[in-house]
Amino acid sequence: PVVINANGDAARFEGFGLPVIADVVDGFAGPLAGVLTGLEHAAAHHPQVSHVISLATDAPFLPRDLAERLMQAVAEGADMAQARSGGRRHPVFAIWPVSMAGELRAALVDEGLRKIDDFTARFDCAIVDFLPEDDGAPDPFTNLNTPEDLEDARIRVTADRQRVKGGFWRQKALERDGMITGPGMADKAKQNTADTASITAARGLFAAYGDAITRLDGALGTPFSAAVDLVMKAGGHVVVCGMGKSGLIGRKIAATLASTGTPSLFLHPAEAIHGDLGMVRRGDVVVLISNSGETEEIVRLLPAFQRLEARIIAMTASSSSSLANAAEITLDISVDREACPLNLAPTTSALNTLVLGDAIAVALMEARGFEEADFARTHPGGSLGRRLLTRVRDAMRTDNLPFVAPDMPVQDAIITMTEGRLGMALVGTPDALSGILTDGDLRRLVMRGADLATTPVSEAASANPLT
Repeated sequence: PVVINANGDAARFEGFGLPVIADVVDGFAGPLAGVLTGLEHAAAHHPQVSHVISLATDAPFLPRDLAERLMQAVAEGADMAQARSGGRRHPVFAIWPVSMAGELRAALVDEGLRKIDDFTARFDCAIVDFLPEDDGAPDPFTNLNTPEDLEDARIRVTADRQRVKGGFWRQKALERDGMITGPGMADKAKQNTADTASITAARGLFAAYGDAITRLDGALGTPFSAAVDLVMKAGGHVVVCGMGKSGLIGRKIAATLASTGTPSLFLHPAEAIHGDLGMVRRGDVVVLISNSGETEEIVRLLPAFQRLEARIIAMTASSSSSLANAAEITLDISVDREACPLNLAPTTSALNTLVLGDAIAVALMEARGFEEADFARTHPGGSLGRRLLTRVRDAMRTDNLPFVAPDMPVQDAIITMTEGRLGMALVGTPDALSGILTDGDLRRLVMRGADLATTPVSEAASANPLT
C-alpha cells in the first residue's frame, strides 16, 4: 500500500487516487512526524506490514532498486536503513520497522526531538550507497524546489527518451563492492553488484522496447488498415518472406496467421530462387520483411513476385528503399536505435516487426469474428481443442466390456472387473443393462462386513448410477 503524508487541503492530491493522511502529532513537527504517521497508519490499517519506506515526493530520479536494496539491508540484520549518494546521507529516504512507532512517538512528543539523524543514531542503521545511473545524470536523490528545477527535469526526461533507452549504464557505476555498510552486508556486496548490473541491463532493454512500441502505436494509420483489408479480401495464401532474423520473425508471423484463421506459409528467400517460389500462386498476398529494404535475397525476388501479380506488403524501415518502391503497401518498422549496446543486433527492430505482425493477426481475428471454437479447429492437439472437439464417442470403449450377471457372486465379479481394467463392471447384458458395479461399491461392501463369496452382484451394484 502507498499513502501520501501531507498537511492542509487533501483535495490537492485527489488526482493520484491515493490515501492522504495528515501528521498524527500537532505543530508541524517535521519529517519525523511524517514517518511516525506512516508507521502508525500501517499498524492500524495494515497489520501484515512489518516495515515502512519513507520517500520525499519531490525527487523524480529515484533509483529503481531503492526499495529492494533498503529491504535487503534490513534482512541482513540492521534495525533500519538509509540511502546515501555522493557521500551525503538522505535521512528521509529510509526503511523503518513498524515496531519502532512507540519509541518514535515518545521522542517526538515527550522529548521534542526533531532531527531524523538524532533519532536514528540510537539504532543500528545501515547505510546503502547509490550512484547516478550514467554520465551527466543528476544525483538520484536530487529534489525539485523551484520552477527552474522542474523545467530542467523535463528537459532531462525528454533527452533520455530521445537517446538509447536500451544503452547500458557504465560498468564502473555498478561496481559497488564494499559500499553497502551495516551488519552482514559486506559479504553481499559483490553479488549485489552483479545482480544490479544484470537487472539494469534488462530494464534498459525493456525501456527501449516500451518506447519502440509507443512509437509504433503513433505511426499506425491508413497503411496498416489497408494491409489488414488486403489480407482479409485475399483469396489465396499469405506468403511471409524474410532473411536472417527477419526470417525467424516472419516464420512466427506466418504461424500466428495460420493458427488464427488466415491461410499462411513462410517462404525462405534463398530457397525460393531454387524452386520454392512454386509455393506462391498468382494473386497471393506476399509480406516481405527487410529492415533496410535492400536485402539482396529479397530484392532479387521482386521481379518474380511482380510476374505473379502478387500483392506485396513491405515491412521496412526505409520508405525510399527498393522494397518499399515495389510494394503496394509499406508498413514502417523503423526505430531510433537498436536496444543492443552496439546498435548492431536486430533487437528493437525485430520486436517492432513481431508486434506489427501480431497486430495484423489480431485485427483479422476481430474482422472475421474468430471465436474460441475456430481456434480449437486449428489446434486439435491442444487442451482447448480436446475440450471443444472431443465427443464421448471419441473416447468411449465399445468392445470387450466387462459384463457380469446380477446373480453372480461379488467374489467372481471382481475377477471380471480386474480383467476389464476399467475399475467397474456392467451388470446385465448389452441389450439389458441393469446397473454398474464399481470399485467404490466394493469398498463400501467390505466395510459393511459382507461375505463376498455369497453376496450377489445385484445387492452391491448401483441400479441408477450418476452419469
